[in-house]
Amino acid sequence: SSLTLLALALGASLSVTVHAETAADASTLDTVRVQAERAKKTRSTNQNVTVLTAADLDNEMANTMEEAIRYIPGVSIVDMGRFGDNGFNIRGLESDRVAITVDGLSLGESVETARSYEFFRGGRGDVDIDTLKSLAVI
Repeated sequence: SSLTLLALALGASLSVTVHAETAADASTLDTVRVQAERAKKTRSTNQNVTVLTAADLDNEMANTMEEAIRYIPGVSIVDMGRFGDNGFNIRGLESDRVAITVDGLSLGESVETARSYEFFRGGRGDVDIDTLKSLAVI
């Protein structure tokens, strides 16, 4: 026990006091501002999309819907289809299987059983080209 006491006294006398370093003068940094924009998601589609603007329709001198769509592959207008159906034929789908919207409103189905003259068009293919800002075939 005296040996332990001697070792403890010797250890206490040889201990070194440790002091923390004093901090150097802190410098102030300029403010860093980070700004970002989230990338907009693009609408992905697996289909062919054709958009014609009013300028495109003017350049093509399109006065009727047939003239407006004449250069779009796979798209045509059926005037007197089976059972009096008329409207668009898009890649084999025709009649009321083709959705037509004007300003977000859906056009209903149309059946035209008798038509006297070509210029008396009515139904789904009857759209005034001059009122269109754009025409999209999806």
